[in-house]
Amino acid sequence: MYKKCFRALQNNFSTTVAFMTIKLELKLVYIFFSVQPT
Repeated sequence: MYKKCFRALQNNFSTTVAFMTIKLELKLVYIFFSVQPT
C-alpha cells in the first residue's frame, strides 16, 4: 500500500518536473524570438 502510494508520488513528481522544464523551455524560446529583431 505504502509502496504503491510512493510510486504514484514519484511518477507525479517526475511528470511535474517534466512539465516545468517544458514550460521553461517554451518561455526561453518565446523570449529569444521576442528579443530578436525582425
